[in-house]
Amino acid sequence: EEAERLQREAEEALRERIRKAKEAREKFENDARQAEEEVKRAREEAELQAARRDREAEEAAKRIQDAEARTREEMDLAAKAEALVQQEEEKRKVAEEKAREGIAEVVRMEEEILHLEEEKAVKELEEARQKLQQVQEDVARIAVERARVEEAAKNDLASKEGALQHWQKVKEEAEKR
Repeated sequence: EEAERLQREAEEALRERIRKAKEAREKFENDARQAEEEVKRAREEAELQAARRDREAEEAAKRIQDAEARTREEMDLAAKAEALVQQEEEKRKVAEEKAREGIAEVVRMEEEILHLEEEKAVKELEEARQKLQQVQEDVARIAVERARVEEAAKNDLASKEGALQHWQKVKEEAEKR
């Protein structure tokens, strides 16, 4: 009877161990599936974020190109305004020559006109310089923003890759067990 009791207890203990081992295996398989799903989700999210970062970088590049085009236009305007100032300077020299020849009244009227045109040209030149400065500041700001976006994208990708490697190690260790 004692031997039978001991055998029943041993069988019962063995069945309990088998049941616990099955539960542990099921838990391990569930954990492994969850880890795989999380790794898959993390990978998909990293890909989506990388695509978003790429779009942002492309948009920043487009803004830089637009700003550069505006800069060229503003530089052209500045050159035209400078040419106007030079033309006005030439006209003033001609007016001074006429004054020396004795046509004082005509010179006075022309100088007045020249003065007004010169003020206009100087004003246009100043506006063109201000626009050029604004565009250059925009280009610099966009370049800084682009660098920040690229750095954030690199950091984010490195973080996701680290998480992916961690889950892969966990999965490998779990499979070894």
